[in-house]
Amino acid sequence: MVLWMLGFFSVVSTNDAPTVFENIMFHIFFEFIQDVVFIAILFRILERSFGTWLAMVVTSVIFGFQHLLYPGQTLWSVSAQTIEAGILFYSLYVLTRRIWFIFGFHFSRDFIQCAVIGFPVMENSRPLLVSKFSGLGYHYGISNRT
Repeated sequence: MVLWMLGFFSVVSTNDAPTVFENIMFHIFFEFIQDVVFIAILFRILERSFGTWLAMVVTSVIFGFQHLLYPGQTLWSVSAQTIEAGILFYSLYVLTRRIWFIFGFHFSRDFIQCAVIGFPVMENSRPLLVSKFSGLGYHYGISNRT
């Protein structure tokens, strides 16, 4: 909403027949795998060995920078993933110690961003809305994909 109000986001059109079920299954699978690998395994091992703060920083950096494997990601976008998602997810995990809470939060965030508004975090989602993003260092170049 803030990006729209500032003029950095607009809806161009809608997709004819988005496959909501496919998007749900895709995001459930990938967010579950990421949360198990990065929180349930890596973060917990690092936390036992080096403490909570260092584990949060190291795991957030690894979580953010693994997004470089996805098409269209830049150093700017993975740095944002590291700060925004990584630190937020690990902070919520430290606060609740509930992997399912983090998974639900991660799934809903990525599903809304990718499958609804079309923010290109993961390339395989076919969003409900065809959106255009501009400004703020936006360099994906895939804003009008269908």
